[in-house]
Amino acid sequence: MGKPRKKEVSSIALIFLIAFLIQTGYGMPMETLIYGGVEATPGDFPWMVSLQIPRGDSSGHDHACGGTLVSPNKVVTAAHCVEELRNYPLGSTQVVAGAHNLSASENWKQIRVIQPSKIYVHYLYSKEASSYDVAVIEFTSQFVETDYVSWASLAHSNASGTCEIAGWGATEHTTRMSDVLRKATLPIVPKDDCSRIYDVFDGESQICAGRPEGGIDMCLGDTGGAIICSNPGYKFFAGVASSGFFCGVSGYPGIYTEVSAVIPWLLNPTIIPSSK
Repeated sequence: MGKPRKKEVSSIALIFLIAFLIQTGYGMPMETLIYGGVEATPGDFPWMVSLQIPRGDSSGHDHACGGTLVSPNKVVTAAHCVEELRNYPLGSTQVVAGAHNLSASENWKQIRVIQPSKIYVHYLYSKEASSYDVAVIEFTSQFVETDYVSWASLAHSNASGTCEIAGWGATEHTTRMSDVLRKATLPIVPKDDCSRIYDVFDGESQICAGRPEGGIDMCLGDTGGAIICSNPGYKFFAGVASSGFFCGVSGYPGIYTEVSAVIPWLLNPTIIPSSK
């Protein structure tokens, strides 16, 4: 039997199918469906945003993916998270910054409408391989920096050591996504090990992170968010949560698009380099 291929949430619609699989436990033991970690403190991750889609009954919005503020008017997320956003009515999808509890009224939240014309997907993105799984969403109305809303610093070097993830994705405590932001720490796994684990791991654009024993991982609803690494006194945005083999499975770390590999494009996502 070959190595498992990566599995990603390649469209917003697939989220609901995966949610059903999580609830029923079809094809996998429930103990592997784990995000792990603990509840974050409000303001711990001021760059973290929630990408949201309209509910079918028009009663509000549902969280779909994470994202990361990198400037007052720019959010970085996964390409697979934004593929379907253009299919929703103009002005119906949104980004929420500063949130801790998505279901609560928090007066420090900031909401901006997503304009499909302002979504940029990396020109090398491969849906099949999940390489360069990164996108930029720009806004005409800027976010305002507060204690709960700020921007992440981009990584300019390779990630290493133990890093942090956060999200509103599925946890070991429930079969649905979390209302409150949760966090966990994970070690970066050497790229050679990632290549041995996954058939289509791209060492040029990807990193992976996870504990050998599993149990803590990104999961449904966490993709698009950030893995944040640290140097003494300095935190930086090292990767965009992309894909993996289910959630928290022993021996299968999560896969992230490496920020340092795509910085020139992130700084100017409207430019597509000509082939040489």
